[in-house]
Amino acid sequence: MCALRRVLDGRAALVAAFEINFKYMGLYDDWFFGVFRELCGSGGLLELSITNTKYTECYDLPSPVYACKTLTSLYLSNWRLRVPGRITGLRALRSLRLHGVTATDDDHRRFISRCSAMEHLEIFNIHKARNIVIRAPCLKDLLIYSYRPLCVSVKKASRLDKVRLGFSYSYPEYSWRLQDTMDSDEDYSFSEIEEMLDYNKMAKREHRQTNEIRNMVMFLGGLSSAKKLHLSPKFPQDS
Repeated sequence: MCALRRVLDGRAALVAAFEINFKYMGLYDDWFFGVFRELCGSGGLLELSITNTKYTECYDLPSPVYACKTLTSLYLSNWRLRVPGRITGLRALRSLRLHGVTATDDDHRRFISRCSAMEHLEIFNIHKARNIVIRAPCLKDLLIYSYRPLCVSVKKASRLDKVRLGFSYSYPEYSWRLQDTMDSDEDYSFSEIEEMLDYNKMAKREHRQTNEIRNMVMFLGGLSSAKKLHLSPKFPQDS
């Protein structure tokens, strides 16, 4: 951390691209907040990739990221999105990749809607959200993969060219995370917690409650301009 700080402080030019993987956000949140505030407010940051490698914890995305006005590419892995009421950045973002993020339906919708210049969107194993609404007038390439059924609605995407959608109906390697079903602001009985821990029961319950035909019709209804469409029960992450 001290070495990274010296490297950043010693640079003569603004940082245009920054990629970092770390697991100690909970212990040094003030330090990391200061780094992201400096980078996102510098006026030169174009590409940002941040991965939280401590999979037992899902920390809130540092708020300076929402205020970055210069970002054109953003990759987030294993973060919780708590979108502020007023977002001042992200308008210039053209590529957004969300892997293993946790977000409510409303937070995800507001986050996507803010990225009005976005051309590429990738959503891989989103947690908690059940109804994905995408409003992106510049969107050209869309990839969505989930280990469970989702309701996906694409609106105002007249430039959309390539679409890939896949569901595997299984659980990822870190499937023990309870953000999918449990709300941290609510209390649960022991029986409810035990049921949530039984992922087979949870999968079957969610599958029964999902109208897959209606969801697919809704999804296809927003793809009138797409020239390439790939629907699959499962496809590799790097496809």
